Amino acid sequence: MQGRFRVITQVSLALAVALSLLIAACGDNDVAAPAMRLVSLAGGAFGGGSGTPTDPYIIEDIDDLQAMQDDLEAYYALVDDVDLSAFNWITWGDGNGFAPIGDATNRFSGGFDGRGFTITGLYINRPNTNNVGLFGHVGHDTGTTIIKNVGLIDASIVGARGVGTLIGRVTGNANTLIENCFAEGGAVTGNGATGGLIGSFNSWRTTPGGEDNPILRYSFTHVSVESVAEGGGRDKFGGLVGCSQKG
Repeated sequence: MQGRFRVITQVSLALAVALSLLIAACGDNDVAAPAMRLVSLAGGAFGGGSGTPTDPYIIEDIDDLQAMQDDLEAYYALVDDVDLSAFNWITWGDGNGFAPIGDATNRFSGGFDGRGFTITGLYINRPNTNNVGLFGHVGHDTGTTIIKNVGLIDASIVGARGVGTLIGRVTGNANTLIENCFAEGGAVTGNGATGGLIGSFNSWRTTPGGEDNPILRYSFTHVSVESVAEGGGRDKFGGLVGCSQKG
């Protein structure tokens, strides 16, 4: 976000015009003005949008990805590939890397459309944390949650139980949809319910079976899935999904 202006979405038209005039007066006419950025009410900076299904917040970089945690019911979309392969993760998240979006207390229940773009080099190292992935815990008991059209390349993900490159745990309904997603390269490590794309993929209902189950379709993985559990603790590991009893 360095070298970029942040514009509060509620700024008045008069102030916006005045700001543009000031830039024109003070700047070199031969130098393009920096790209404008929007600051959402939730506090995250995005490249545009209002967070609705028809006007999602625009994700451009790692800061935008992490800012999704500020509004778990909003809608987001990529506008380009996000390459984090050379990103310095040493201090990000106190050295633990990316903080998964959503948890057991507050699930991500909005929407994310990768629009066919990829995220390369995502790093998470939280061996004592459950529900770990780009999205930690996803789903809704009655509403709609959609994550689609995105690829994770060379991700390095370490968690406890419920671990995947894209999603650690899904607890959703028949309106929870994960489609056209993939993970290529990299590794996922956990001690249970661990999968290449999704760790645990289940309905919010406690009884297996029925029709109120989340949907996963048109997706694939080609990653390493590893267990760190000892003795008889290993359970529910898979290349695509680690556990899917009610999905």
